[in-house]
Amino acid sequence: MSARPIGCRAEVSERLVGSPAFKAGGMGDPCPAGSIPVHLRHHHPIRPRGRTAAPGDAFGPVCLRVGAVPWGAVPDSGDQLDDQYRRRFGSEDETRRRVWRTLIDSWFIRYVDETDRVLDLGCGWGPFINQITAAERYGIDLNPDAKNHLDRGVTLFEQRADEPWPLDDGSLDLVFSSNFLEHLPDRAAVMATLTEAYRCLRPGGRLVLMGPNIKHVGGAYWDFFDHYVPLTEASLVEATDLVGFHTDTAYSRFLPFTMVGKPPPPSVLVRLYLRCRPAWRVLGKQFLVVVSRPTDG
Repeated sequence: MSARPIGCRAEVSERLVGSPAFKAGGMGDPCPAGSIPVHLRHHHPIRPRGRTAAPGDAFGPVCLRVGAVPWGAVPDSGDQLDDQYRRRFGSEDETRRRVWRTLIDSWFIRYVDETDRVLDLGCGWGPFINQITAAERYGIDLNPDAKNHLDRGVTLFEQRADEPWPLDDGSLDLVFSSNFLEHLPDRAAVMATLTEAYRCLRPGGRLVLMGPNIKHVGGAYWDFFDHYVPLTEASLVEATDLVGFHTDTAYSRFLPFTMVGKPPPPSVLVRLYLRCRPAWRVLGKQFLVVVSRPTDG
C-alpha cells in the first residue's frame, strides 16, 4: 500500500516514503516496517497539549500501522467475494432492488442531479447505481461478478478502493457508499479511500456514506465475518474532517441494520418510515453522513 499525505488540502500526489525530505529533511526517522507516514493537515485549529495550533498547521508525518488485519486475511479475491455475495444476497437480489428503488425515490434522489457524474463505492450488483439517472455513472468493486449485474451505462473499476482511482481530480459530483467502509481491512485503508474521494470530487461535490453504527448495533456488528472496522457517525465525521471535508449532515440513526434474511418491507412502509423520524430513534441502526468538499479548498 503506497503512502500518501492526508489533509484538508488533499495533496494526494505527494509521496512521502523514499522522498529526500522524508529521509533527510526534518521529518524524523522513517516509519518502521508495517507502517506508513501520514501527513495530517487540518483547516481548523487543533490544540495539542502544550501548544496552540494555527489553522493550516501541519502535524506529521504520523506513523500509522498498516495491516492490523493482514491483507491476506481479507476475503478480497474475486472468487471469495463472488461466493460470499451470492450466499448473502443472491436469493434476495430482486427484493433489494425494489427496496432501493423506494429509498432512492423517497430520499437519496435529493443528492443526485441528472447532469451529475456519480461514483458508487462498493457498488456490488448495482442496486443504487443502476437505478439513478446521471450523466456519467461509475462503480468500484472487487467482485468480478459485478459487471454481469451492472447496467451497460455503468463503468466498473474492478479494484481496491484504497488505491488510486482512474479518474481525474475534481471529476465527480457525487460519491455514494452504502455498507462498504466497515469491510475495509483497517483505518488506514478507510483514510486512503476517503482521500481518493476528496481528490476526485469537484469543489462543492458531496460524499454520502451509510453503514451500520456500532454503538447502536452492538455485538451484532460482528455477525458478518467480513466486518473489520467499527464505525459510528462521530468517527466518520472526524475522519472526513481530517481529510478536509465539510460536514453537511450526520444522522446517528437512519435505517434499520440489515435486510439479510428478513421479509422484504412493503414500499409503502419504507416511505412511511422515512417520513416518520421518531421511528428512526427506535429502529434506526445505520448512520447517514453527508459531507462536501469545500468550494475554497
